[in-house]
Amino acid sequence: DAVVLPGAAGAAKPDPRIFRLALVRLDVAAHEAVFVGDDRERDLEAARSLGLRAIDVASLATLAGLPARIEALEAGGEP
Repeated sequence: DAVVLPGAAGAAKPDPRIFRLALVRLDVAAHEAVFVGDDRERDLEAARSLGLRAIDVASLATLAGLPARIEALEAGGEP
């Protein structure tokens, strides 16, 4: 898990430096990461543009559904 605030990356969303810093801190490649956000343009599209898989938190009934959604992504399903 990692939380990276825009200020830590010296950038504002949707600047890719924020997402890159998170990947560095997690020591994972973009295709290995899942980003959960709530803003289509500033969160989800920005993460996807770098190769991260992204889940819109609004698409979940509760956060309890997040693990199953991540498993579905890993199995090749849609976000």
